[in-house]
Formats: sequence, C-alpha cells, structure tokens
Amino acid sequence: SVQGLAGRLFRAIDTAAYGPRVRAAIRIVAPAAGQSIPRAMCAGLGDGQVPVMGVGVELSHFTLPREGMWCLRLNGAEQTCVGDGNVVEADVALSAEACAGRFIELQAVLRAGLESPVVVRESEVLRISVT
Repeated sequence: SVQGLAGRLFRAIDTAAYGPRVRAAIRIVAPAAGQSIPRAMCAGLGDGQVPVMGVGVELSHFTLPREGMWCLRLNGAEQTCVGDGNVVEADVALSAEACAGRFIELQAVLRAGLESPVVVRESEVLRISVT
C-alpha cells in the first residue's frame, strides 16, 4: 500500500538522519548531584531581576551546531537552548514558583533537526534540594 511504503520511507530517512547520533550523550556536570540551594535564592533580587543558576553539561559524540543543540529543562519545562559550538554552560532562571517545592529538577536534552528539532537524548534528572 502507499501508506506502508510511505511509512517505510519515513523510517529509512529517520534512521539515516539520526543514526549517527546513536552514541550521542549529554550529562549535567554542574551543579553537582546532592547540592542544595537556599529558598531565599529564588525570592528575586529586586528591581525585576530574577536569580539564575549556572548549569554545565558534558557532550559526547555530538557536535554543535552541526548536529543540533542542547537544552535545559527546569521542573520538566524547557527553559533555554544552546546551539553555538563549544558552549557547554547556560543559566537557568530561578523563579519563586520554580522553588516552591522541596526540590528543583534539572535535565539536559539533545535536540536535532531543522524545522522542529526533536529530542534525541535526555540526561538523567538531577534533583537539587531547596532548603
């Protein structure tokens, strides 16, 4: 059938496009696992400034920007993406809402594609205690 042929063609193109990324990986290297932040850090700095937390990642078998970009999620919501070569650090805004619970969760993802970049790899979720 035409649908079956189209499905096989899509899978072939998808495999060819994302196959080289089979070994691609990303992990968060800073902040360290088990780290905590004071709740007051999320209260804001006045004058409309929002506090930020620096996050560092390590990329393996993934070349920026040729193969895509990496993004940071805070509590499951994507906050920022980086596609510039050799940039492995980014800041994430810490709103009072983000720090409302006992933990904040950080996760890094690799995205590939041009029109609507899709997630091809996810790091483990890093839980930071809010004290």
